[in-house]
Amino acid sequence: MLDADDRQYNYNVNRCRYAEMYHEMGLGEIGHLLSCARDDKFIVGYAPEVELTRTTTIMQGASCCDFRYRAKKDPS
Repeated sequence: MLDADDRQYNYNVNRCRYAEMYHEMGLGEIGHLLSCARDDKFIVGYAPEVELTRTTTIMQGASCCDFRYRAKKDPS
């Protein structure tokens, strides 16, 4: 975890078993479509008051996946 408070939770993932699996299967080029692309949709269904921003993924060649969760409104 990088940092967290009542409005945000930020962490990086430094190893991805999904990326490893898709590359081993020869599907590295589409792995992000099969796994990574669902993360932002999942958070909408699971916690619509939270938004996820991710600018890098291991699946697409980055050294980490950067997960940045933020509350859409101030807690009341």
